[in-house]
Parts: sequence; C-alpha cells; structure tokens
Amino acid sequence: MTLDVTLVGTTTKIAVLNLRPGQVVYSEAGKFLFASDDVVMETKLSAPSAPAGQPQPAPAGQPGPQGGGMGGGTGGGLGGLLGGRGGAAGGGGGGLGGMLGGLGGAAPGGAGAGGTGGAAGGLGGMLRTAAQAGKRMLAGESFAFTHFHTQGGDGLLGLAGVIPGEMRAIELDGRTTWFAEKDAFVAAEAGVDFDIAFSGLRQGMSGGEGFILEKFTGVGTLLIAGAGDFIDINPADYGGRIRVDTGCIVAWDSNIRYGVQRLGALNKQGMMNAMFGGEGMSLATVEGNGQVILQSVTMDGLSKALAKNAGAGDR
Repeated sequence: MTLDVTLVGTTTKIAVLNLRPGQVVYSEAGKFLFASDDVVMETKLSAPSAPAGQPQPAPAGQPGPQGGGMGGGTGGGLGGLLGGRGGAAGGGGGGLGGMLGGLGGAAPGGAGAGGTGGAAGGLGGMLRTAAQAGKRMLAGESFAFTHFHTQGGDGLLGLAGVIPGEMRAIELDGRTTWFAEKDAFVAAEAGVDFDIAFSGLRQGMSGGEGFILEKFTGVGTLLIAGAGDFIDINPADYGGRIRVDTGCIVAWDSNIRYGVQRLGALNKQGMMNAMFGGEGMSLATVEGNGQVILQSVTMDGLSKALAKNAGAGDR
C-alpha cells in the first residue's frame, strides 16, 4: 500500500503523511515533527517486517547488482562464513551455523540440529537485530528506529530532515536497489529494508560520500532528504557518464555505477586545479542508464560557510 505523502515547504521540505489503518512507517531518531492523537509511536531496534502477502526484501548479505562491492552489508560475509562452517560441522553445529548465519541472512547450517536448530533460530533473530543496530551505530546512524502506526482511522504524521533542503519520495518496486549518502534517510514504510553498504576504499577516501552508504531494498515508499535543491539526472541521456562534484550525490539506483576520477594530470595545471579550483584532487563519476539524484549544496560547503560566518555579527 503506497504511502499518502504530501511534501510541503520551500527551503526546507516537510513530509506530511496520512497514515491509513494497517500501515506502519519507521524513521530515524530526530526526524519526527508532529502527529495526531491516534498515531502510536514505538522505539524499536529493527525496521518493521513487510505486510502479509508482500514480497520480503532480499537478505542483507546478498550481493547487490552494482558489482562494485557496495551491495552487501557487513553482516553478510561474516554470517555466510560462519553459517557455512556450522553447516560443515553437521549435527549440533548446524544449530550454531544457523544462528550465526542469521547475522547476515546466510543460509542455515546443517540440517541435523533438530530442536537445537529451532531454538537457535529464535536466538539468531535476536542476534541479527542486535547486529543490524550495532552496524548502524558504528556507521554513525541512529541506533534505533521510531515506528508509527494509527489506531482505528487515518492518522496525521509530519517528518523532516535535519538540514535545510529538499526531500524526495521514492517508490521501491522490489527489483531495484537504491543507495544514498549517509544521513539521507528520513523514513520508509514497512516492506522497505534499510541496510548499510560500503562504498569501497578508493570511493570512500575520495568520493565525498564517505565509506558508509545507506542501502534500500524491498517494496514501498522511501523518504530521503538532502541539502539545497534536488535535480534528477540519467547519465545515459548525456553520453552515459557524468562527472560530479564530490558530495553532491544524494542517491542513485542499482543501474548506476559510482566511481572516482582524478581531476587532471599530475602536472602544473593539475596542481592548480587541485589547490585553487575548490574541487580537490578528485571528482565523483556516475555511469549507466538509471536515476541519480544530486543536491545543490554540499555538506562540506555548508559547514565551511557556517564556520566562516560564525559570530560575524559580534565582530
């Protein structure tokens, strides 16, 4: 069931949601603005499960279609490795493998565990929840989510980002994965799976988005926010590849390949560009036939402008 969302405002967007009975929305801490009396708020360590009959999101450890190392979260490789070792052990090891495999959505271990494996499944779910919460915290994201649902009739809910800028509602269809810069996530409905992905060493050091990316799969409405105004670009409309100022990329779908390009050669002009051009040594690149959302203000530029003008009225 698609969320009924109205985006209002100019320089800072607010998402006004009309929650229907049976709908569940979750958001990160600090994004709530207001709600009607019949909206229930609950803080939980995990996102809500998909509604009955709706396809479940892909396991967190499953590689994404990017092929560049950004598809899976940290739990996937660890869970799969430990799950495989448990399966090889057989018997009681199967229960342990299934439990540890739950950390990243890995296949359960050996089939001979019986009741032990069933008990491990419940414990594995608890460990998976704790692992996901811990992974978000290490990545600088909210440790817990706030869940919202309505009692009885329709309910009113207001959410917003934390910096002046635009907001976008994206409809996930269960086939396309979306990646976003850290802190872009505002809220999503049940059925949208939130995970952490890694951009890779080179992209993390030079790409402007950092090592940590947000990854979204599943079916439902996703709300993201950024700084300044948004523009949508498909690189396929402009020769298949676009160079972007690092920090301007808000989100992109899994049909896009994200990379980093050095700005100029290591010569006199290249050094002039790096030292005085304001773009540093690298530019981000986006390639492919898909959707890219860019923002007009970078967090680095905003922070420098605020620092430069801090206390200006007192001087």
